[in-house]
Amino acid sequence: MSRLDPPWVALANGELGVKEIPGKGSNERIEEYFKACGATAEWALKQENTDAIPWCAAFVGWLMKECGYPLAPEPLRARSWLEWGDKVDKPYPGVIVVLRRGADPKAGHVGILHQISDDGKTLYILGGNQGDAVSIGAFPVTSLLGYRVPPGYKLPGVMDLVKDSRIAKGARDLLTVGGAGGATKAIEVATEPPKEIGETLSGWQSFGEQALSFAHFVGRNFTFIMILAIIFIGVRILYARWEDQRKGKTGGM
Repeated sequence: MSRLDPPWVALANGELGVKEIPGKGSNERIEEYFKACGATAEWALKQENTDAIPWCAAFVGWLMKECGYPLAPEPLRARSWLEWGDKVDKPYPGVIVVLRRGADPKAGHVGILHQISDDGKTLYILGGNQGDAVSIGAFPVTSLLGYRVPPGYKLPGVMDLVKDSRIAKGARDLLTVGGAGGATKAIEVATEPPKEIGETLSGWQSFGEQALSFAHFVGRNFTFIMILAIIFIGVRILYARWEDQRKGKTGGM
């Protein structure tokens, strides 16, 4: 997980594999998702099989509550998450995705964006109640209703990275340890980017966000990229040997 990923991504990854129990029994973990959204223990006991009820929205609600964010107006209803938080126009891994489900205008599905296919036609979503489990599933982009994030949340940009750099953090930590009260303001000013640099960094904000998106892509596909690199190197080595043999034969004639 990148330190720039939203905090609920690591939590969601840790839930991968949680699945429904066949028959009348219920997975206690899935019951916790419902309870986080306000479903009482009494309500859960009345259900013969809690995890047989669509629980994608309950999973998202549990993630948000665990991370300290507010819930949707009706957290157990998938489409209610469209009325929650802030709209996202340019999606990035980790945003909440709301989809339509079938022709029913009230039905929907909600999860976390894992990635988008290269052709932009498929959304890979980490969510609950996907194949009766917490899993990563593929959905057509044509079913998309919207992307959301918690109220006030935004992906760190270039300026945020500068202010949150290790150097700035280190300086503040030294002040905390040393108890240099009056110097705190001075170090905060010192770790702020100069005005000229700040303006330049702001101008490069979109470039920085594109670089971060590329970094996310490399991270998600690292194994595949390494396999391609190994194959490429192997082919180059074989070609070089063939060239040496061909030149050797030519020289001996």
